[in-house]
Amino acid sequence: MDPSKQVRSAALHALAYDCDQCDPDIFEPFVADSDIHDRATALAGLCRHCDGAPRWFLRGLKDPSPHVRLEVARQLHCLDAAEHHDVFEFALTDPNPEIMKRARKLTAHKHYAPLKW
Repeated sequence: MDPSKQVRSAALHALAYDCDQCDPDIFEPFVADSDIHDRATALAGLCRHCDGAPRWFLRGLKDPSPHVRLEVARQLHCLDAAEHHDVFEFALTDPNPEIMKRARKLTAHKHYAPLKW
C-alpha cells in the first residue's frame, strides 16, 4: 500500500466496503492505529470479512472512540443477533444513542430482555 495517508485510507475503505472477498490479514496491522478513521475502517473490514468476526465486533465496540464504535455498529447486520448475544448486549448498552438504536433494531423479536436501569 502507498504510504500516503489519503491513499492508504482510501484503499482500506475500498477493501472493507467495496470488495466481496478480501484477505482479512490486510486489516490487522491497522486495528491499533492512532488514526481513528483507519482504525475504524480496519475493524469494520474485519467484522465484514473475517471468520472470527465476533471478537472484532467486541474489540471495536469497546474502543474509546465513538467514531470507531459507530463504524463497527454499522456492521452489526452481518451477525446473527440470536447467536451472538454477547456482542449485541454490549452494543445495547453503548452510551452512543445511534449504536443503541441500531442494536435494538437488529435484536427486535430475538428474545432479548428489556434493559433495566
